[in-house]
Amino acid sequence: MEVANVEALRPGTDTRAPYYVVGAHYDTAENPGADDNASAVAVLLELSCRLSKDPAAAPLRLVAFTNEEPPFFRKDTMGSAVYVSSALARGDRPLGGVVLEMLGYYKEERFSQKYPPLIGPFLPNRGDFLAQVGDLRSQGLSKALAPAFRRGTGLPLVAVTLPAFVPGVDFSDHLNFWAAGLPAVMFTDTAFYRNHNYHLDSDLPDTLDYARMAAAADGLEAALRALPPSK
Repeated sequence: MEVANVEALRPGTDTRAPYYVVGAHYDTAENPGADDNASAVAVLLELSCRLSKDPAAAPLRLVAFTNEEPPFFRKDTMGSAVYVSSALARGDRPLGGVVLEMLGYYKEERFSQKYPPLIGPFLPNRGDFLAQVGDLRSQGLSKALAPAFRRGTGLPLVAVTLPAFVPGVDFSDHLNFWAAGLPAVMFTDTAFYRNHNYHLDSDLPDTLDYARMAAAADGLEAALRALPPSK
């Protein structure tokens, strides 16, 4: 079966100009995939509607990636791996990536949020926030996005900079930007560290918090608008 990435650019975009990629994978792990990753694709589509009417200062390309889930994960057939390598091969100048990965699942109860070993004592124990995850080379991008996100919405944001070897830190399409030496961050509800429906048939639409998804869209729009225009 043939599959493809889907890329959206504003009409009249100067394709020679540097740009940021905003992406979310649209495949699932052979399950309903409401949170993983329809929630993020829905927010990506909402952002595309808003930005088409009132573009951000920085050039953006919005991309729905294919082949993020196994058996493609960490292989060169992963959709984002193909996207990044093709962009660089044709001489594009991507400035970095903003990856949306599971944005719809939230919990109010204490200790509903889990973490990798040694990380949890320093972070909230309630799963009522969105996380922004970046590595050391992505600190500049992280610092540009996080304050603007917080100004744009009441949804709490926990921004962390962690090495890729921490379990879960590179479990999405941003890993292929990192592999190419490009900065990238992931926005996520933290997947299996919070959502017990991860990769199961119980990952259904009625498990999602649509009000918080809308709040995430508000914050992400503000964050993308804060990115500096390319030179």
